[in-house]
Amino acid sequence: MKINWFLCLIVIVGLVTQYQKNQSQLWQVVSKLPKPWEKRQDIVVQNNPFSNAIPTGKSINITPQPKNIKSEPTKPEKPKVLSPDKINEAAEKSTVFISISGKIVGSGVIIGQSGNTIYVLTASHVIGIPPGEKEDPYKITTNDGEEFEVGFSRYDETVKQLSNTDLSVLVLKSNALQIKNDRIAQLAISISAQRPVYIFGYLPCSLSAKREKPKQYQWSKGKIFNFESTPKFDPETKLGGYDVYYNNNTITGMSGSPVFDAFGRVIAIHAKTEQKKASYDSEACEPLPSEPNLSFGENWGVSIKTFSNLKSYWPPGLETVLQTDSSFVGESKLVKQDPSPNSTETVSPVGVNCGPFRKPGEVCPNKR
Repeated sequence: MKINWFLCLIVIVGLVTQYQKNQSQLWQVVSKLPKPWEKRQDIVVQNNPFSNAIPTGKSINITPQPKNIKSEPTKPEKPKVLSPDKINEAAEKSTVFISISGKIVGSGVIIGQSGNTIYVLTASHVIGIPPGEKEDPYKITTNDGEEFEVGFSRYDETVKQLSNTDLSVLVLKSNALQIKNDRIAQLAISISAQRPVYIFGYLPCSLSAKREKPKQYQWSKGKIFNFESTPKFDPETKLGGYDVYYNNNTITGMSGSPVFDAFGRVIAIHAKTEQKKASYDSEACEPLPSEPNLSFGENWGVSIKTFSNLKSYWPPGLETVLQTDSSFVGESKLVKQDPSPNSTETVSPVGVNCGPFRKPGEVCPNKR
């Protein structure tokens, strides 16, 4: 077999030429790759004969991946102490008065609004008796003059009592859809004894007095003496939940009034007065002394903490609009180092196994 050396030479030259061409193209690709000492944000690949995965002339953006840095959780800001004047101003906007046949029977506080639905928190005994079919309805009046009626036909759908506590939520339908945030009170769960509290409510003035004074409000200063972990129960009214004891001056007709802490938050609803000695002249319609006076008795409220534990009784939609501050601002303890408004009072230790409230005739363990 004769070898055609000339043909072999042509083949060898062709292979060498093709090899050199491929080497040149490979170098062009490699030369465009990012160097370690250079900061490149993209790579342009052109005429790569070895891959069809990257179209010619296209760019790839390379975004540096953020490192997993563990950040410290942000702590909620502590509420700021407000001046009594600021609290008074906010309280007046959020507090409503409740009347029937022209007579004020109690107060309440706006705690939320959704669309044209307004939620008012008050004491159950203020509005706990449904009016008869031919009787005048309850009238709820806001500070800016908006009025709502709760009569015989719509009582059950408007008044929502929270179990056997002295708390009720009123579900009112407003003509205005605009939400007025400045008249919605903020609630707070944290309660501390020996801290200042303020009560804002409306006085039960007579009809003749109301002609000259359409509405007379009461602003009372005081402080919390006790917070009972086992709320009290009243066998006469069959209502309970009384767990906050304070010495602010109150009078009949102020039930349902909001109790504000020093941060302007509602911590309780005023619901009960015991050992009252003073009487009120509804014709004169004068405000009570702003400073605590023993003659106005011992006052009890139902805390927002108890209110929060009754979510299963809340009307639909309330939970989504509540403004509740759960920040802790002090120690909540039963204390006795400061004299009680009643010098004969003894502070009982916390009872156990008493149920949600003290039932009629039930004695809690260790009760003095």
